[in-house]
Amino acid sequence: MQFDFQASSTLPRLAWCAQMNRGRHTVLVRCGPWVETRKKCFFEGAWDGPLAEERPDEAITQVGTAGRVASESVVFSTSTNLHDRLYFYRQEDSLWVSNSLAFILVEAGDEPDPGFPYYSGEWLSQVLAGIRREKRSLPLRRGEVIMHECANLTVGLDLEVRRSEKKVPPRPESYRDYVELLSASMAGVFENARHPDRNQDYLPLATLSRGYDATAVAALAQGLGCNEAVTFKDESEEQLKQDSGRIIGEELGMEVFEFERGAYAMSPGTPEAEFCMMPWGGDVVFASMESILPGRILLTGRYGDDILSLNSRYLVPDLKQFSQGGMAGSMLNEFRLRVGFHNFPPLFAGWQHVEAVHQISRGEDMKEWSIGGQYDRPVARRMIEEVGVPRELFGNIKMAGGVQAVSDAKDLCQASQTDYQEFLGQSTLRSRSWVHVVFLHWADRTLKSINRSIARWTRALGKPLYPMPRLHPRHWRNPDETRLLHWGFSRIRDRYR
Repeated sequence: MQFDFQASSTLPRLAWCAQMNRGRHTVLVRCGPWVETRKKCFFEGAWDGPLAEERPDEAITQVGTAGRVASESVVFSTSTNLHDRLYFYRQEDSLWVSNSLAFILVEAGDEPDPGFPYYSGEWLSQVLAGIRREKRSLPLRRGEVIMHECANLTVGLDLEVRRSEKKVPPRPESYRDYVELLSASMAGVFENARHPDRNQDYLPLATLSRGYDATAVAALAQGLGCNEAVTFKDESEEQLKQDSGRIIGEELGMEVFEFERGAYAMSPGTPEAEFCMMPWGGDVVFASMESILPGRILLTGRYGDDILSLNSRYLVPDLKQFSQGGMAGSMLNEFRLRVGFHNFPPLFAGWQHVEAVHQISRGEDMKEWSIGGQYDRPVARRMIEEVGVPRELFGNIKMAGGVQAVSDAKDLCQASQTDYQEFLGQSTLRSRSWVHVVFLHWADRTLKSINRSIARWTRALGKPLYPMPRLHPRHWRNPDETRLLHWGFSRIRDRYR
C-alpha cells in the first residue's frame, strides 16, 4: 500500500480525508497544509513515542489522528481520548476515512438526513453506550456514517474495517504511580510535538480556572516546561462567581492570558456554526481564544469528573466500556482543524484503570487532601497543593468551566440567530412534523424533574432514590440541536469543496 497525498492550502489546516478503492494499492489522501505527510505515514497530532518511528497507533497516549501503511493494509488511529473521532463512509467499492464529519460528507457527496430528528440524542446515546458498543452509525440522506473513537482501525484491500483497542498502560498502585503516568504521558507528547523534523511544531498551553481538573493538569504541566496558560474572565459576574484562574497561574509562575467568555459573539459571520457539527455546541466559548491557539497543544481537565471525583456522576457499571456522560471537548473538532491546534486532555491517560484511581483517592494517605462534600477530589488537590498553590484559591465550588450550551436559537449570537432563521425558512426541516419528537423530549424532562424532587426528599433518609425510568437517551437532548447540526453543516461545507 502507498499514499498519494494532495495537500491544499484552502482546506482547514489539520483536516484530512483518505479514499480507498477495493483491490487498489494506492490510497488518495486530501489534506490541509499542516498535516504531516511521510512516505508510509501521515498524522495531525502527537504521541508519547519517538517521532522517527512513525507509529502513533502503538502509543499509550495519542493526540489527534493518523494513518500508517502496514504491509497490505492501512492502520488509521484515533486519539486515546473521546474527543477526536474517525468517520468511515462506504459506497460500493470505495471507502472514505476522515477526521472531519463535514469533510467526509462532502467527499462522498452525502449530507445529514433532514427526515431524521434524533441526531443530537442518538449521538449522546452512543457515547453513553461506550467505545465498545455495537451500534456506531448515524443515518444520512443516502447512506450512513460509522464513527470510532479511542481505537486503531485496520483497513485492507478488501475494505473491511478491523477495530483493535489502544495499548493499556501499567495499573497505578499509588498516588505517585498515577502522577508518574500522567507526567510521562504529557512529557512524551510535548517532546514529540516540538520535534525539529516536523514541518509545524506545537507548544503546550494550559487552561486554568478556579476548579480542580484543569488546575491539576496545569500544575503537572508547569514542571514539564509549559509556562503559558489561558483562562476565562467574566466581567458581568460578581466577584465570588468569577472563574478566572489568573491568580493560580501566577502562583505557578505562568504567563496567563485572560479572555472574556462571550467574546466570540462579536466575531464576524456565524461563529457557532462549526461547533454545532457536534451537538450540543458547548465548546463554542473557546472561539474567544482563537488568536492564541494556532500551533498549540491545548491542555484541558476533561475527564476529571469521572476519574478524579469521589462522587462521579458518569460512571457506567462496566468501566471497560469507557463512557462519558457528556460530549464536552468533542465539539472543538471542526474549530481546531481550521485554526490548527491539538486538543489534549491528559486525564484520559490510564482511563482503563479508573477504578484503581478511585481506590487511590480513598486511601488513608490521601485523607489530608480530602475536604468532604460533593466536590471532593483529593488526588487533584494534592497535585496542586504540592506545587505551592494555597488551598483556599481553588476547588471550593463547581463553576462554569469551558462549556456554554448551544441548544436552540436563543443561545446563538444575534448574527447567527438571523442566519439560522433564514436557513430554517429555506430548508425542508420546518415542513416536517417533529411534534412527537418535541413531546417525547418534554416527557423525559418531566420524568427527570420528578426524579430530582424525589431524590431531594429521600436523600435525608440516607440514599437518594430515582424511581421513575427515563426514556431512551435519544430523547434527552433538545430536538433543536439537530436542526442546528443541519445549519452548521450547511455553513461550513464549502471549506471542504
